[in-house]
Amino acid sequence: MYTVRKAEKRDVKGIVKRENACFSTPETEESIYSFLKSKTFFVDVIEDNGEVAGHCIYFFVPDNAEIISLAVTPEKRRMGYGRDLVYSVIERAKENGCKEVFLEVRKSNDAAIALYTSIGFHQVGERKNLYLKPEEDGLIMQYLI
Repeated sequence: MYTVRKAEKRDVKGIVKRENACFSTPETEESIYSFLKSKTFFVDVIEDNGEVAGHCIYFFVPDNAEIISLAVTPEKRRMGYGRDLVYSVIERAKENGCKEVFLEVRKSNDAAIALYTSIGFHQVGERKNLYLKPEEDGLIMQYLI
């Protein structure tokens, strides 16, 4: 059985390791610690039998939320962890009076795009050269609450 919970200091090294495994420009240990102290940014993890399998970093502004990082340990993908992390953000967004949730995704990340689309996100824009290493456009996706 797995649960989504607020990240704690003991989770930071694992979050950074996962960021490095999943992204070409990962969040740093310092940025993760600053997110944990923030009143605006939030970090959730999904834990399965004592092992953290994924994390999500997001923030709220008036009327909307934005997911800035969603990562699942590579060998734990396609098990529903990413989906449940996104649903958890959507539920928190509803509780905070948000009307929409946004995220950005690499244009070539077909698996992530398929996941987000299956949840109910749709593309609302594109940002040229948003990503580095390699340089690539990003899609802006929106979920209406």
